[in-house]
Amino acid sequence: TGPITLGFSILDQDRKPIFYNNIIQDTVVKSISMIAKWQENEFKKICPNCQSIIFFDEPYLASLGSSYISLSKEQIINQLNQCFNAISGIKGIHCCGKTDWSLITETDVDIINFDAYNYFENFSIYSDEIIEFLNRGKVLAWGIVPTEPREDNINNLIEEIINKFNKQIEFLVNKGLDKDFILRRSLLTHSCGLGTVSKEKANKALILLNKVSDSIRNTYFVK
Repeated sequence: TGPITLGFSILDQDRKPIFYNNIIQDTVVKSISMIAKWQENEFKKICPNCQSIIFFDEPYLASLGSSYISLSKEQIINQLNQCFNAISGIKGIHCCGKTDWSLITETDVDIINFDAYNYFENFSIYSDEIIEFLNRGKVLAWGIVPTEPREDNINNLIEEIINKFNKQIEFLVNKGLDKDFILRRSLLTHSCGLGTVSKEKANKALILLNKVSDSIRNTYFVK
């Protein structure tokens, strides 16, 4: 969990988010930074020569612009960057709803993970910022596979998801980006985390993601 989401999901004795208390806000940011650094160190013990990727989940960023989160853009960028800069590996952020993606692209994050299955229309509003983000060598993680796939023939689901993904890629191509460049700066993920779904549904989503990934890889990269 990222600092904004944690700081706004816990309330004080007056039912106000603890992030509005400057002392507690600093504690939240430093605590998450230390946890991320610890996690990175644990990964290095398991695989010393591997590059670590740490994601910060920030669903509360979907509330940006509402009265619930009255922090400035600069404050949010600063708090996120403190956490990102606490680790030496690759830094990622996940937001599974609508948000101000121009704010995210101004941070020091390396990978943006967004819900491409449900919210690409919102994401596409910020195409100029996304293009500039990719041109800086950054990566998009497309949450193109639904976390809870509907009951349907798996081949039908694969076809639907791939068609949706291809249309989204074409949108960026029409904005001036090279298709191969986009694909090589892309990852595929679920639209959101699997921690709240049943084991059976999680397994189905993982199988679906694997098949979609294989199909796209074979289409674009296997000659």
